[in-house]
Amino acid sequence: MQTSKKQGKDDNPAPLSNLDAERFTLGAAMIDKAAATKVLDTVSEEYFSLEKHRIIFRAMRALAMVKVAIDRVTLCDRLMAEGNLESVDGVSYVTSLDDGLPQISNIESYIGILREKCALRRALSISEALRAEVESGVYQSKEIIDGLRKAVYESFSTDETSAVGLVSIGKFVETFPGGLNELLQPHRKNQGIPTGFTRFDELTDGFHDQEIFMVGAYASTGKTVFLLQLAQNVAERFLVEMADKCVAVFSLEMSRRSVFNRLVCRAARVPVIRFRRGELSEAERVRVQEATTFISDLPLFIADQSGLTVSEIASRVEQIEDETGKEVGLVGIDYVQIMKGKKNFSNHADRMTDIADGLQHYTKSSKKPLLVLSQLSRQSDKQTIRKPILSDLKYSGSLENISNVIAFLWREEIFNKKKVELRGKAELLVAKNRDGATDEIPMTYTAWNMKFEEISTSGTFAPEEQTNLY
Repeated sequence: MQTSKKQGKDDNPAPLSNLDAERFTLGAAMIDKAAATKVLDTVSEEYFSLEKHRIIFRAMRALAMVKVAIDRVTLCDRLMAEGNLESVDGVSYVTSLDDGLPQISNIESYIGILREKCALRRALSISEALRAEVESGVYQSKEIIDGLRKAVYESFSTDETSAVGLVSIGKFVETFPGGLNELLQPHRKNQGIPTGFTRFDELTDGFHDQEIFMVGAYASTGKTVFLLQLAQNVAERFLVEMADKCVAVFSLEMSRRSVFNRLVCRAARVPVIRFRRGELSEAERVRVQEATTFISDLPLFIADQSGLTVSEIASRVEQIEDETGKEVGLVGIDYVQIMKGKKNFSNHADRMTDIADGLQHYTKSSKKPLLVLSQLSRQSDKQTIRKPILSDLKYSGSLENISNVIAFLWREEIFNKKKVELRGKAELLVAKNRDGATDEIPMTYTAWNMKFEEISTSGTFAPEEQTNLY
């Protein structure tokens, strides 16, 4: 029997650069305006393995920033002004960048080669750092794996979005999957995921990939209840119609046990407080058992670690997908103000801007819809009680800008507890909707069962009651 020799690490290692592709990419950009636009729009500095190529690329970018055409003369002049001409082996090397260039039309192929080699270098860097952490003996395995997932996300999630560039409307139509008919007459699969709230779906068409749905509310309004209802509604639909998808909820404030209690008790129609006290009747216990089985079968995953960053959320989503083989079709976050930024910031506004930018990048790169809760600034006791508006979002500028839909939960009874007529009344205020109208949706809130329900505009308000609760 012939045995094959296992390739060692020094036996023909995969090359981590392609110097011809680097040179041809720069050479094409130097002699052709369209190629220069393509390169500067889709290539980053780290795509080049040689320092002199990175210096030349930075000089090209600097010329483009001041709207100076890139050619042999202007490029050499810029490098000389920066004191970098000798660092790139002088005029002779710069003017020879396009020597042997096969075809300028191949520029996308050259860029693709650079992107692949850059990814290999990133992977090697991550693996070397991983080896160092393992051999140090300082870190636990979970810390190392979490760090690895975070590093992979931060290193590779930008590739697709950074390589898109500017695309004409004609090109977009031409390359749309399924062609013009699919674009103008989308099938059901291209429509949003229903939220389970009819009027809300009519306004927004449900959850869409690459979009952020922000739900804001004052403390004790029921924003977590609302998020869990939406997450459960979507998970139920996935269970029946899309078995390859699931929902991930990141509860940064509430424990997994508390989330479980709320889900089960609402499904079983029993008060959470009596469930926690162990004061359920025999019939209620049966309903809880049935509800537990039902909830357990849902493709719904709950994480309850506090203070996560966007990249840590992304890595945990990836972990769920790897372990289950299911695609996470909705990511819920409760709530944005207690997330962490990529680094420590001196003020909350800068931290929120960093988090908002991270969320926006994540939804675009992952092509997942995000359902994000936001705390509202507390109303002063001296202020006139009013419904929330966009400026009530804490650090509203950054959060408002990234959101496709912003809705507020409003329960006036929180501020006027003595008014019996307000009990159980609620509204969902759609304050921003990029692709549709805004509206105020009348709802009810059943406190004992922690449940929101829409009421039709023609219907009458009749809050649900439950006797013998306590």
